[in-house]
Formats: sequence, structure tokens, C-alpha cells
Amino acid sequence: MLRKLSRTMATVVALSALVMVSQAGAASPKLVVKGADGTTTKFVVNDDGTIGAGVASTIYPFEMTSDNAGSVPAGTGAFMMQGSANKERFEVRSAGVVYGQGPTFQGKGGGGSMTSPSATLFDHVLFALGGSGYNGSSWVIPNAALVKIKATDTWTATSNPTMISFETTKVGSANGARTEFLAITPALAPISPDTNRVIFPGVIVSNGPLKITGGSGNTLSCDKYSRGSIWLNQGASVDTMQICLQTAAGVYAWKSITAE
Repeated sequence: MLRKLSRTMATVVALSALVMVSQAGAASPKLVVKGADGTTTKFVVNDDGTIGAGVASTIYPFEMTSDNAGSVPAGTGAFMMQGSANKERFEVRSAGVVYGQGPTFQGKGGGGSMTSPSATLFDHVLFALGGSGYNGSSWVIPNAALVKIKATDTWTATSNPTMISFETTKVGSANGARTEFLAITPALAPISPDTNRVIFPGVIVSNGPLKITGGSGNTLSCDKYSRGSIWLNQGASVDTMQICLQTAAGVYAWKSITAE
């Protein structure tokens, strides 16, 4: 009898955080899961099919927050899907697609907080797509390669300038030691304060082969990784074009062409 009562009490305790709600009206919660405090909503399913994780109410079909996700490992994601069957995919389908629209992954980045956001600033990442792997003993947390969409100036109601950059890791580097080898920016982009990444209006800026960039001095090393790079040194009155080439002796060196 005591054993049966003990099992019954354990069941009651286990279900104490689960609240079933039946209310009339649109988007009424039908299933609500409370936190350990018994009051904070951790999960909600509404009668219109919308789902919320970590939020008390929803606006979107599926809505979640990572603010109260607990002890998520540093550098990892708030959402995890894993497996060994090579079927781990995200697929987005859209019917009735019209010109200029279709399945989209969209990111929005700004300053401040979600309750009190502030303007997006220069170099703020709006969206990033990264990749990493396993180094033989552990999963590498920092991304070894990244595609970033970033702001090139402070955003206002009338100006939202952006650029796209590509970052990769060369042989002999690890743990997020990436190099930005290509950046695409529109015309009228501001000059970057980072002297190792000077952005020129309306051109492709690269830190790899076919590099087109510039500044008052060449800060890149000339080696097998930067072979074929082009650098424009902007002088006070005369410009110099430098090209990273391999010589007959197998030595990599910058060769200059000076405007007359």
C-alpha cells in the first residue's frame, strides 16, 4: 500500500509542471508546461497549431527564445539536430512563389536587447552561415569558415548599408583563426577603420587570389596562400600596384608597378 502510494505521489510531482488548458477563442493555449518554479511558462501549444518554446505566448507558427535555455555550452547553438544517417537537413518549401520571393533564411542583428533594441552599427553581423568539424579528439566549436552579411555603417530609417564577407581557415591554422579573403560591398560603402581590410566603393575586396584592395601600405605577406593577390598602394601623388608572384627561384615576392 505504501509502495503504491509512493508511486502515485511521484506521478503527481512529475506532472505538477504540466498544465492542460481548454479555453475558447483564437490561439488559446491547450498545453502549457511550467518551469520548476511552477509559474514560469517554458512550453506552450495553442489550438491554432502555433508552438512556443521558452515563451508564454506566440506570434509566429513556431517561436522560441534562448534567454532561459539554461547551461548551453559556450559557442554552440540554441537549437541542435544531430545524427549519423547523413539525413540531417533543413529543407524549406514554398508554393506560389512570385518574382523576387521564395524560401528564405533571414537574420536580423542589432544592438541593445530584445526588450530595448538599438541601431545596428558598423560591422554588426546580420546573418552568418558557418561550418566546422571534428579534429580527431573533439568537435571544434569555432567556425572554420563563415559567410557573413554585415552592416557597413550605422543604420537609420533611410540608410541600411550592407556587405557580404567570406572567411576561411588556411592549412596550419585552427580554432577559429579565420582570414577574410573576400568581401563584396556596394558603391558608397564607408572605408573600414581596420587597415587590414580596406573597403573600396563598388569593388570586390579579397585577401586571396584576385585580390583588389588598397591603402597606404601593404600589410599582407606574400606566400603560396596569397599568390596572385593584387594590392594597390595609394600614394600621396603616385599609386603603386603590387602583385604577389612566385619567382624562378621558387621564392614568393611582391612585384611593383608604379604609375608614371
